[in-house]
Amino acid sequence: MIGGYDLVNHSAGKLIWHDLLDTTYWKLPMSNVRYGDNELQVSVKELIVDTGTSLTLIPTKDFNTLVTMISDANTRLDFYRLKNGLSASICSREDYNTF
Repeated sequence: MIGGYDLVNHSAGKLIWHDLLDTTYWKLPMSNVRYGDNELQVSVKELIVDTGTSLTLIPTKDFNTLVTMISDANTRLDFYRLKNGLSASICSREDYNTF
């Protein structure tokens, strides 16, 4: 980690370190994906951590399952599809804090 890290200002808990699967990207193994008490059986076993974008790319089937899980637990959230094919949800500060 270049420059170190500050747990007091940038973390709500402890840091968890992972070994990279590939040095071309920050590629990590993915398993045991959970939302609350629900486990999501994903169709991929690796993920790329990209802190330079606000987009998250996920296989459509996995995304639809995840949206259902989140929607069932947070009935106030309203997921919708944008004109460019991406999906979004309006999320208030209160929603974000409890999410």
